[in-house]
Amino acid sequence: MAHLSARFSLGDWREEGGLPYLADAQANIFCSVAERWRYGTHSIFVGQVEAVRADAELDPMVYLDGRKGRFAMA
Repeated sequence: MAHLSARFSLGDWREEGGLPYLADAQANIFCSVAERWRYGTHSIFVGQVEAVRADAELDPMVYLDGRKGRFAMA
């Protein structure tokens, strides 16, 4: 992916819909921008989830609603 900057030179980076993602990550969440707010020198983005890619062979521990647990991909 020659057009991506040097920060993407390590890892198995791929592209989907013009967006780079790390192919060997536990999960990738692809979003469209639903809202954007400026705050000082920063921007805050709220994304609308469009697609999720997950490695079905991994069994990650998650933290949700004050509890730790595991989840299964359907």
